[in-house]
Amino acid sequence: SGSRAASSAAPPTPDALSNNAPHGSHFRPPTKTHRINSHDNYPDAAGKRHTKAGIKAIRDHAPQWLKNAIDLGLLISQRPCDLLNLRFNDIEDGHMYIQAQKDTHSLKVEITPEFQKVIDQCRDDVDSPFLIHRQPDRKRDHDNKEHPTKITRECLSREFRKARDAAKCYPSYSAKEMPGMHEIRFTSLEMYYLAGKDVQKIAGYSRSDITRRYLKNPKVAGYADFTPDLDISEFIEDSPTDSSGK
Repeated sequence: SGSRAASSAAPPTPDALSNNAPHGSHFRPPTKTHRINSHDNYPDAAGKRHTKAGIKAIRDHAPQWLKNAIDLGLLISQRPCDLLNLRFNDIEDGHMYIQAQKDTHSLKVEITPEFQKVIDQCRDDVDSPFLIHRQPDRKRDHDNKEHPTKITRECLSREFRKARDAAKCYPSYSAKEMPGMHEIRFTSLEMYYLAGKDVQKIAGYSRSDITRRYLKNPKVAGYADFTPDLDISEFIEDSPTDSSGK
């Protein structure tokens, strides 16, 4: 159904990550007892993760379209490649319908006030069907792309890296330890985990038994309900705004 699922715990604020997370202020997959399925290719547990302060600093150095990508990643916990495919016309009857690229994972995401705020934030004077978009600087920037304004995975990774390096938020991390855009998803999943949500359903896994658990028939269109209701305000408050979209 489209109604919000009841939760035994209020959505955690980012501060809860440092106070209550099973592995401290950096997100790691939950403990063995509460393991998020390993088939999603989580990096090794020794790898570094984002901190709340780090994400906020990166966001402060990001253009508006990258801020939008970060906020969507925090709120709806999807892979970067799936965030880049989100379209405004995927919204219907108060929900956004998401079909993941890598598997049969499908979500029917309720347009909560939190989600609506980020969707509205994605709307600007650039004519684009995609939530995450920018006006290309040169014609060759959009050759061989589905749409001139579409952001490629390579561009997202590169621009995230530039913002992270400009922020200088992880001075003790080596180059190999630096968390990227994909690790934003881990922070989001941990916050939902702490809120008592079904993280395995939100994340989506390609294993057939997991797919069958959430989709009555994986051969036909079926969507698992998801209510994105995290409070991400502490990641974004007082961030400077770049209205150019570049």
